[in-house]
Amino acid sequence: MPTFVCPSTPNPERLDKLPSGRLAACSDYCAIGGVSIKFYLAGYADLIGSRAGAMQWKKRVELRDVRDGLSNTLVVAEDAGRPIHYVWGGIGPDNVNNGGPNINVVNGRVDGAAWASWQNFIAVHGFTNDGLYVPGPNVINCTNNNEVYGFHPGVVVGLFLDGSVRAISESTDPQTFANMITRNGND
Repeated sequence: MPTFVCPSTPNPERLDKLPSGRLAACSDYCAIGGVSIKFYLAGYADLIGSRAGAMQWKKRVELRDVRDGLSNTLVVAEDAGRPIHYVWGGIGPDNVNNGGPNINVVNGRVDGAAWASWQNFIAVHGFTNDGLYVPGPNVINCTNNNEVYGFHPGVVVGLFLDGSVRAISESTDPQTFANMITRNGND
């Protein structure tokens, strides 16, 4: 489905298997639900207020619940190339036990790629410099293992709650990026 595929992504005609076993078209974009507590506990950012984002699994969030401002709150971002596993722009290892709460890579496959899947929803964990383990300081373009990832040199595309779409630099400070995701951190 062209609407859900970034033109910069290799292999645009990808399919992914839903948990039900049915096949569905992939999406290069996903909802961001918040920031993993392990990211904060590892010291990559200071927790200010709640770590929850504007999109919550099975929970209604009203615009009035977004205290950080609609133009400051990231709600959807690229997580491109899935279900094929990528690390820093190249194909990643076939099997990775990432050591944390993120989904492991099995047979070169990253779960959650199908646009119709409930798994197409992430919490940012941050990855180590090699793109294999969580948590870590790298939050953009390190891996597409259910993290913010695109095939644009140095940036990803993100949708903010005010409807604006902006490029976000992969050199964005982890604290700043966490602040963009949380909805009511007074940040």
